Amino acid sequence: MSILTDLRAGKITQAQAWSQFVTWGEKLITGDPTLTTAVAAVVSDAKTAATVAVQEVDTAFTGAIGPVTTTLEAGLDAALATYTKGISTPFNGLMNDTIDKVAAAAVAEANAWTLKAKAALATPTPAPQVTPPAPQVTAPAGS
Repeated sequence: MSILTDLRAGKITQAQAWSQFVTWGEKLITGDPTLTTAVAAVVSDAKTAATVAVQEVDTAFTGAIGPVTTTLEAGLDAALATYTKGISTPFNGLMNDTIDKVAAAAVAEANAWTLKAKAALATPTPAPQVTPPAPQVTAPAGS
């Protein structure tokens, strides 16, 4: 019977079906050197693409934070000056410094996350081992 048939019939659980499917897939891949090489190439390409995507996100975030910070500072300065009728103006530098520190911390955190993600993606994935088929042993005739 097949995995799906056994699952539908209630003979195995979903967890057992998944385990059997994974085992079947591993045997299929590791039994064919061409497929093993192809799977390793796909995994490598996917990791490369993910690394590039992570770097692009980090670059976009880091590039956007400066203009956002400047706009936030100007908007907050103007809003508080209007609301307080100018009384808050002496504190603008302190507020802007705080905003700058928060922005710098956000950039540092984004950079740290990027380095961690790139390191995880750089970890080599071992290629599946190609297992030669077991030799066929036949019983001697007449035994």
